[in-house]
Amino acid sequence: MAASRALSKATNTHPPRNKAIVGANAFAHESGIHQHGVLKNRETYEIMKPEDVGLSSNQIVLGKHSGKHALAARAKELGWSLEGDHLQAAFDAFKALADEIGLVDSGQLSALLERLESGTQGDAELWTLKRIDIRSPLSPKDHPVARIEMDHGRRGQVTDIASAPGALDAAYRAVSQIMEIPARVEDIEMQYVAADAHDAGEDGQGADVLVDLKANVEGEVFSGRARARDIIPACVSAYIDALNNACAVRRRRNAKAHAA
Repeated sequence: MAASRALSKATNTHPPRNKAIVGANAFAHESGIHQHGVLKNRETYEIMKPEDVGLSSNQIVLGKHSGKHALAARAKELGWSLEGDHLQAAFDAFKALADEIGLVDSGQLSALLERLESGTQGDAELWTLKRIDIRSPLSPKDHPVARIEMDHGRRGQVTDIASAPGALDAAYRAVSQIMEIPARVEDIEMQYVAADAHDAGEDGQGADVLVDLKANVEGEVFSGRARARDIIPACVSAYIDALNNACAVRRRRNAKAHAA
């Protein structure tokens, strides 16, 4: 993995996700039957250990093809014990979320389980983007300034500004200041989603940008997703989604600590 990453950085070329050994999906399991087998004995579907090639572990990827065993195992790692009717209710809600967004990371699962456990309380803790303004620098020596307005279900509307060498960096910094969570963006994937003919403008053009973002929060990586007509609002909303997921994990850990 170290050699692959060095080559990828030097050539500015990422290996395909399905590439053997070093691809992102090489040790990832989303199929329910595969996940059940790996949880019982990982040699069932893995002929080598991910640790031997430089990875910390394999990945049980939660998505629309995942089963109840994988969901229950990941929930247990996060502090929830799902059995019987509770497991079925969580699985139904999880499948609906996975059908909407694809893969579900630990933060997104924590937020989902939190909402199921406390009704609307989970939604009351979510941050959403209301407005973003970027002021371009007047001089090459100056940096862009981002003004971010966000809404919180319990705290209401909060506004902050920040400056950084890039417009997105400034927006991310302002979001982190508002949410009080320092984070670093590790990866952004964008997909151009063309609009249907009846949604396109007079010139026939029209598209949304679908953004998948990974943010590193104190050594842990959380995923976020957003869709918008413009690139910058989509990237900022995806960043907020990732930090919302990080907050959900923190709240659960704090609750477990107080209970202990």
